[in-house]
Amino acid sequence: MPLHAGQAHWARALRRRIERPMEVVQCAHFMPHIGSGEEVRLAYSQLVQTLDELVRRIFSEWSQSLDRQSLKRLDQPLMVRCKEKQGMLDINFD
Repeated sequence: MPLHAGQAHWARALRRRIERPMEVVQCAHFMPHIGSGEEVRLAYSQLVQTLDELVRRIFSEWSQSLDRQSLKRLDQPLMVRCKEKQGMLDINFD
């Protein structure tokens, strides 16, 4: 897996891993509301926000690292008319 994709995948997987237990705690209405519960919710919110910011930063770094030449190639058609054989198509890969 490429570097940037791997980093973003790890951050998102970590977020999914902490979401489920937090959903269970939030749905447990039978549990008394205690001070440490609010601390847990605050820590969870901060961690989720940090992970989301990390994914955005990774995407930003990746998009800035793209080669301008690669972006220009996206404007080229994938297939072109074959010059040797009339009526045929040729692949336009570099």
